[in-house]
Amino acid sequence: MASSATTHPPNAKPPPTGPPPRPTPNTNGNTTRPPPQRKNPNANNPNIKVEPSAPPDPMAMYESLKNRIAALEEEEVTVEEEERRLAEEARRTVKGMSDSAVQTKYIELFQEMKRLEREHAKEKQKLTRDKDTAKMQYNKASQARTKLENLARELQKDNKKLREDTRRLTVSFEEARDEINQVKDELVQRQIAHPRFFAQSGNDLGARKPLASPSQQQSADIVVKVVCKFREELFFKINRKTKLTRLFSTWESRMDTGPNDKKSGKTHFIFTHAGRAIDWESTPDQAGIENSDVIMAVELMDLTQAEPDDSIASKPKIAKHVPEDDNEATRAVEEMLDIVVRERLKDILRQYERRERHFEAVVRSKELEVLLARARVEEQKGCADVARRVARASEQQNAALQTELEELQRQELATATKLQQCLQTLGKNSSVDPTPAATRIVRDVLKEHLDLRAQAIEQDENSHTSAEDS
Repeated sequence: MASSATTHPPNAKPPPTGPPPRPTPNTNGNTTRPPPQRKNPNANNPNIKVEPSAPPDPMAMYESLKNRIAALEEEEVTVEEEERRLAEEARRTVKGMSDSAVQTKYIELFQEMKRLEREHAKEKQKLTRDKDTAKMQYNKASQARTKLENLARELQKDNKKLREDTRRLTVSFEEARDEINQVKDELVQRQIAHPRFFAQSGNDLGARKPLASPSQQQSADIVVKVVCKFREELFFKINRKTKLTRLFSTWESRMDTGPNDKKSGKTHFIFTHAGRAIDWESTPDQAGIENSDVIMAVELMDLTQAEPDDSIASKPKIAKHVPEDDNEATRAVEEMLDIVVRERLKDILRQYERRERHFEAVVRSKELEVLLARARVEEQKGCADVARRVARASEQQNAALQTELEELQRQELATATKLQQCLQTLGKNSSVDPTPAATRIVRDVLKEHLDLRAQAIEQDENSHTSAEDS
């Protein structure tokens, strides 16, 4: 058995023996590329020491190639022996059987093969139908997704355009209202400066109604409280578009500084809102200051400048009251911290409300997108139903016309049969001219046929008219 496994077919070439041939020198002068070498994955890693790869051994490569050739030839011999063995078994099985039994077996196998072919054909048709159905569903889903994406893009564009228009209109309205209020203030100041001129003209600007509604006036002007511990609390009414430099300058002008402070340097204040420093050049809207908010003022001694000259105060100064009790001072500091935390919490609450409004707007836009998509789907369903009804009506009309056509064909066949009988009757008596009775019969048959044809045409026209009216 071992010898049979190692035998080679007569046409197979024996494996090469002996040492591998030496490589021939390149006599053509063409440079050949070296064989590709495997890259080391750790070549670029500085933490791993890379060992140089050894060059391939020609003897090892030759031996592996020779073993591979021998294995392939042995596999080919094994396959041929297996086929030969199966053929011998089939011959032994058929050898003891008669011709009729062999034919019966062949017929059974042929019928089985045909049955399997039919089953495979049915399965193939079923798979083809399933594939076509899945492809149609996929195409429909792709079209619906494309339509929804286009709809979402259009809605986003419309939403963006609407926001831009709203912002532009708001800015224009604010600018126009500020200009109108400014002109009104100038006219009121002129009326105060020249009361005699306006009294003669009979125009009382102060008695006029405000240009904006009370809610708009309230939104344009706000009242803020500036707090500095150990000093008084002052309330200021300021416009939202006015810079805070005016407010802070007025505050500093009202604060009193002692003689020691004047000699040592100028006293400044740092103003904070919700725990953040406020820029003097910003407006209340830019700083996020709303009505009834609190601004904390902290004293800052500037020792980098020269001693200022004493100036005459135009307004009464507010003195600084420093509590002597430690508990009262601690309580004052805690109150300052409470005010800062309170303003910070107010700011967080406003941001949260703003975010909630934005989220509600986004949800509303998504709901509108879904409603629009559903409306379009319902519209498409209605169009499809109308198309189906039209197709059904057309099919019914075609069936009726087909029935009428068959009836007309039968009538024509009957008429042709009658004419043929009449002609045969006349042909038997060819020596005699046709009698008036035979002529009358032919005329009656033709007239009946023409009447039936006219009646059928009239019914057809009536059915077409009723279908068009429906």
